[in-house]
Amino acid sequence: MDLMDEPRIRSLASAALAEGRSALTELEGMGVLEAMGLATPRRALVRGASEAAAASAGFPGPKVVVKVVSAAILHKTEVGGVTIARNAPSEVEAAVAAMEARFAGQAVEGYSINEFVPFDPSLGREIIAGFRLAPDFGPVVSLGFGGVYAEFLASVFRAGAATLFLSPINAGPDLIEKELSRNALQTILAGGLRGMAPAVDRGALAALALAFVRAAPVLASAGILEFEVNPFALTGEGASAHFVALDALAKIGPLPAGLALANAAARIANPLQAARPLAKIDRLLRPASAAVIGVSEKAVNNGRIILRNLIRNGFDTSRIYVVKPGGLEIDGCRCVPDVASLPEKVDLFVLVVPAASAPAVLAELVEADKAEAIIVIPGGFEEKAGTEAITERMAAALERSRA
Repeated sequence: MDLMDEPRIRSLASAALAEGRSALTELEGMGVLEAMGLATPRRALVRGASEAAAASAGFPGPKVVVKVVSAAILHKTEVGGVTIARNAPSEVEAAVAAMEARFAGQAVEGYSINEFVPFDPSLGREIIAGFRLAPDFGPVVSLGFGGVYAEFLASVFRAGAATLFLSPINAGPDLIEKELSRNALQTILAGGLRGMAPAVDRGALAALALAFVRAAPVLASAGILEFEVNPFALTGEGASAHFVALDALAKIGPLPAGLALANAAARIANPLQAARPLAKIDRLLRPASAAVIGVSEKAVNNGRIILRNLIRNGFDTSRIYVVKPGGLEIDGCRCVPDVASLPEKVDLFVLVVPAASAPAVLAELVEADKAEAIIVIPGGFEEKAGTEAITERMAAALERSRA
């Protein structure tokens, strides 16, 4: 796999953004894939049927694929924008002419003549791969079975068994290989089911995933919000087997607003900011001890509801603490006057206070080292004008806790 051509990716995206577009054309998407070091078919762009015969000369094989090229037509097959023609000048010209008539009056850049890539369409020979900058989770890379099998297998396989989801923030070669080793993708394609020879070297799947993981920071910062290839077709036999991209869809635009996404984009663009205490995730999901601040003794407020939910779900009340000055016990849980008085470093600290008070509590938690994981539920947070400074103080406190 070749080294990534970052300037080319940025140039393709910036030119499209400058035109006010929300998507790349497929040809531009193929250019991005080539810049990532991935294989694509040979292709030529023509403006109309009059150029088709000459442009098709020299294409290998008995067939070619003709496609409409338009950033406004993302799903070409559904509207008759893809056809397979015999590799003869007159037939290629006729195929382009038919498309010209079909898309007359639409925003069409031209028509592409593409090398026909032969491959076995059986299960596993088509892979869907992609990148998405998700507003809730930040950058995500995915790999799964593609083509006609994609939706069916997604509905019958156990979640995660046949699809790989990776965070570019922490996914490297070792993690990718580990996850693939227990995934149906590798079992069917490279693991060698009983009586079947592997269709491709197991390193080819890992390399495909790694190419998207490594390109993710560039794609995100260039303004590519979604980038999907369906399918990568497995072509060739034995040692020569490899994946070739047959289609590319890329959506572009400004990064969505929101603190979480902005932070995610910054972390993926700067590896020095990427370190996160992932080893502590189990403390958040399965805490053995907890503390809550913001519990009302007389009324049923959000803090009291959270406390009671913890108890109702079987949490040991001897290891739930309520941070509340002057209190002794609430719902069977011991009260402590402040964060520093917590008798242990709790797995989970739930903060339910007004937004203005949240940064000070977070800072106290960090300085006293009293919590492994924190859930912040501050009233008024990002709901009122003027809370931007509070947001920044909270983010700074959380960053200090991860240092």
